[in-house]
Amino acid sequence: MNYILSLVIFFQAPVKIQKPEVRTLASQLMCPCGCGRVVINCDCGTAYKIQEEIDSLLDRGFTPEQIVNNYVNQYGESILASPLKKGFNWTGYILPFAVAVISVFIIFYFIRSQKKSTYILEESEEKVISEEERKKIEKELEDIE
Repeated sequence: MNYILSLVIFFQAPVKIQKPEVRTLASQLMCPCGCGRVVINCDCGTAYKIQEEIDSLLDRGFTPEQIVNNYVNQYGESILASPLKKGFNWTGYILPFAVAVISVFIIFYFIRSQKKSTYILEESEEKVISEEERKKIEKELEDIE
């Protein structure tokens, strides 16, 4: 019986820390195990270790900014779930909106130019035939009938 109980305890998954501050910080960091998930959603031992480290750092009086900076210094900016809003990283925030706005203008310009070319074509068709030519064509059509 003791053997079964020890196996259950040994293979039991680590308990997730439920402090809101830890959850907030863990959701801002990517798990370094390579799974591509944020620490709060990862089930590997590394994620649990990081959550425990965050909890102990908060208990020792570190601010959330200091904790995030500690992980950035340790792993680099790739540990962050969203890039810092500075330097070239602004491209990732601005580019999607810029592309959407430019696309709308291009589509608007294309539709407008198509309408103008159709209008010009209609006007030019009316002015190509003079009155004399029109009478001549009508006369020939009457002769055919």
